[in-house]
Amino acid sequence: MSYKIISLISLSIALSSCSTPQPKKLSLGVEAEREVVQIAAENSAANLVLIERAGIANFESELPDVCDFEAIDALGLNDDEVEWVGYQNESKGLAVKLPYNPEWGMEAYQIEPFAEINDAVFFGAITVRGEGCGSWVSGNQQLNFLPIETKDEVLERLQVESDALEFGYEIKSLTVGGIEVVEYSKDGLCGGGGTIIIGEKSNYELATTCGPNTREDLIESMEFI
Repeated sequence: MSYKIISLISLSIALSSCSTPQPKKLSLGVEAEREVVQIAAENSAANLVLIERAGIANFESELPDVCDFEAIDALGLNDDEVEWVGYQNESKGLAVKLPYNPEWGMEAYQIEPFAEINDAVFFGAITVRGEGCGSWVSGNQQLNFLPIETKDEVLERLQVESDALEFGYEIKSLTVGGIEVVEYSKDGLCGGGGTIIIGEKSNYELATTCGPNTREDLIESMEFI
């Protein structure tokens, strides 16, 4: 699999706290560029603990206890995204900008901008999810790689799945920046669902830990390569 990290696009917005992983839309205008290697050097100089998303379970002894809500809140993981980081995967036919905040983790930790894990890319702030106090997960947003289908095929498949469910999906057909998109979701808190983007080599599904992630700014940054 061929993929690489490309330059960061730094954008200045105000930070605010929010309870759901749906941050404010970031402008795609360029103010400055920084390289990922520069961030790594800054982290090393600051003696920050690098949290690797792919092995986040290995960092449980480093991170606050999942039931220590005050310590978790102090890490700034609910702060808005302030930068874009470029991700490219030639075999999957995609170049895209993913949102990031280098201040997540505050003065103790540095969170990787993203990580490719199996057939998905995890990004956004790391978070705690699950029964009881939950457990640390690799990111509150993810991009899944899917087999190529036409928009009509996606709509037909989702409708079949929906018909087999007690309450079914709410399905929407959209166009974002000239890109065909299908959003599906279920009612209720963290009901599930996703946002499927129709590509050329692959399709892509954006999701949060609770359901669809129809982020126009992110989708508009997509290039099929």
